[in-house]
Amino acid sequence: MSQFCQFCTQTSKKKQCSPREKSSVKHINDLKKFFKAHPYLESYRQYIPPKILNFRQKKHDRFYLICPNVAKAASKHILQGIKDNNNQVIAEVNPGIGYLTKELLDGGVDNLKLYEPNDIFYPVIKLILEDRYSKVEIVENDILDLGKLAYCDSQDEGNRVESLLKDVPNKKWTDDPSMSIIGTMVNLNFIKYLTATMIFQKTIWNKGRMDLYIFTTPANWAVLAQTTNIPIYHRSWMILFNICLKIDLLEVFDRKLFMPWVKEKIVRNIYPYCYDSNNMYFIKIEMKTKFPIDMEDTLPFYVFLKSCVRFTDRQVIPTLEKLVPNCGKNIIAPKQKHQEYFDDINIFTEFKELTPMQTVGIFKELISHPNYQSSPFAGMIESELMTSESISPNFVDGEIDIVTQQLIKKFKF
Repeated sequence: MSQFCQFCTQTSKKKQCSPREKSSVKHINDLKKFFKAHPYLESYRQYIPPKILNFRQKKHDRFYLICPNVAKAASKHILQGIKDNNNQVIAEVNPGIGYLTKELLDGGVDNLKLYEPNDIFYPVIKLILEDRYSKVEIVENDILDLGKLAYCDSQDEGNRVESLLKDVPNKKWTDDPSMSIIGTMVNLNFIKYLTATMIFQKTIWNKGRMDLYIFTTPANWAVLAQTTNIPIYHRSWMILFNICLKIDLLEVFDRKLFMPWVKEKIVRNIYPYCYDSNNMYFIKIEMKTKFPIDMEDTLPFYVFLKSCVRFTDRQVIPTLEKLVPNCGKNIIAPKQKHQEYFDDINIFTEFKELTPMQTVGIFKELISHPNYQSSPFAGMIESELMTSESISPNFVDGEIDIVTQQLIKKFKF
């Protein structure tokens, strides 16, 4: 008896399914199992666009919450955090179907902006919100691209960022946040950009602080939470996050309640240091009002990290002696009081052995040395200052991608 596969018009002996077709069949079967295990979601399945639902992607630039129960649980944390600050903009990024939007409106939020560049969700959001659809403003751009838009503005003297944030009040850094950003976040580029604005005190710095309530991946959480097994190229950012941001884990949810799903093999290959395809972390990020270093020293500290800490096997004292001659004695026997300092530091101690606060202590000893002002390190800072007229995507992404080039030429509000 001849056996036929789902996609072939000939018998399976003559033609086999391609790997892509087999993957598609597996994904369909996984979806059936998922909705069978979560019967309460079956009635919401109709709202998920087929493009998001039916394909397991290798890589994606955003993902969407598909579960109203998760939205209800997350909204409790958010409403508790924003209830005492009425003079701010509430921005939801990647709202998708709109379940979290509905919970925020139910909780009394009346100044909600939805930043959703994917127009396939607009009819769904309107259907979910019903008569309250007119109470939200939908912006057809992604606020998480703020860093790229700021770079575009610096190249052609545009006002994209100002237009995107036109309703956000200007506040002092010590005031309550001027904006709370809520939603899903695939990578750390936006958080890196916000940290960069704090270091260089540019672009949106005059808007004041922002709070973030975000769903993000275990790989991102590993960097934000300063786990010890992350790759060395994340270390500089890990330290900057520790210095500039207060990060709290609020709750952990099932990854499958966010779509599109990602191929597990891809996740394993890209993030071997924290492979976890089962969870999504819901976290709160606050910009600190006070830093362990003075504001005028944030740029020197960035140069210090870029020059020293990001390298895997650099020894502390020999490296710093090249930057500020004769500083070694001060590093071994510190002249200042520090919140935390490395015990028994010697010429063999490497930067990778230091905690973030120990790194801050080393830096403070370096810039307090009498030879600092005339040192090669001071020259490096001057050079960095001259080249930091704008915060380029190079700062966070490693390269200016083709999307940014298109934005420079075509972006219009």
